[in-house]
Amino acid sequence: MKKMMMLLAVTMMMVLGTAIGVSAATKNDVVIDKSRVAEGVVSIQIKSEIKKTTKVRIEMDKVVYDYFILNSEVTTFPLQSGAGTYKITIAENISGTKYAVVMTDTVKVDKFDEKKVFTNSIQLINFNGKMVSIVELNKLVANAKTDKDKLDIIYKFITENFKYDFDKMNEVVSNATYIPTIDKIYDVKKGICYDYASLFAAILRANNIPTKLEMGYFTQVEQYHAWNRVLVDGKWIIIDTTYDSQAKEYKMKYTMAKDAKEFKVVKEY
Repeated sequence: MKKMMMLLAVTMMMVLGTAIGVSAATKNDVVIDKSRVAEGVVSIQIKSEIKKTTKVRIEMDKVVYDYFILNSEVTTFPLQSGAGTYKITIAENISGTKYAVVMTDTVKVDKFDEKKVFTNSIQLINFNGKMVSIVELNKLVANAKTDKDKLDIIYKFITENFKYDFDKMNEVVSNATYIPTIDKIYDVKKGICYDYASLFAAILRANNIPTKLEMGYFTQVEQYHAWNRVLVDGKWIIIDTTYDSQAKEYKMKYTMAKDAKEFKVVKEY
């Protein structure tokens, strides 16, 4: 089986340092909402105009996740590394890969509930019940009796109706701040692996089916890749709608549930 070319924007690591001078934002501009920590998320808002590239680093026990803050809206991030105390760092770009720390804070997760964590709407899987994509896809599963039935219906719809966007692949590789927009992906019916995995996770989470968006490496794909891991009938299974939609197009053999040994997880959301 030939490997397929798929690519998503690689999350850039943040180098934190101290800057000469004053940051555009101050800690007084930053609002951290900890009210949903028990659900496995924290929300952050920078109320001032964002003039510099701004990142959030969330780390716990040396497990580090970096995110971009793109605007002044409230943005929700996952606390997916288990129970414990998370350190949150907000930083602005100085130059190159160097960042100045605006503020730091901590949040504590007393009890980690995997099912709750992976049914949330977060920055990378941003959805709500009023979105066109969610409304339309929910119609498909309206008469489904079980989570497995819903999974099968959504999986079939995406793998049969969505195409891989090779032009977008070339654009995104130079845009490290790219984040999928669910309704846009649904409207054009094409995207890169990041898009497929985000949309698939969004509709399943909207139906209260725990779903992870995972990034890393798959033996059948040459570059950094994205796929999903779904909890159904008490078992987590790996599903790669991007790969399967192309396999179907090129009349290759494939199965919905993948062998975990073929995947190396670098990040999960």
